[in-house]
Amino acid sequence: MPTQHSGAADALATWLGPPEAFGMGVRKVGNATVLDLIDCLTWDRSAEKLKRKISDLLNAGAKDIAVNLDRVTYMDSTGIGSLLTVHKLVQNAGGTCKFFAPQDHIRRVLYRIR
Repeated sequence: MPTQHSGAADALATWLGPPEAFGMGVRKVGNATVLDLIDCLTWDRSAEKLKRKISDLLNAGAKDIAVNLDRVTYMDSTGIGSLLTVHKLVQNAGGTCKFFAPQDHIRRVLYRIR
């Protein structure tokens, strides 16, 4: 049974489950599906699992996806590539994909590839 996610910023969010072993949690905020990433986004940690999770969400009918990066502590080139792949997957499915709240060091890495 869904429970209310704690925190003032997420007061309207419906929590759909705890973070999974690979560092992802999913919740709904209005019409958007928010994917909370936790820990490292690397070739050996969660990059491939992120792509599979997005595919699962799209297959379940999600269209507007927001990826929360505030708890991502490290990202390698595979992690960056997985974000690009995720964005393209969502666009190709007719949805929108937004990334938000990266830590400063992650923001600098992403800024360099613009």
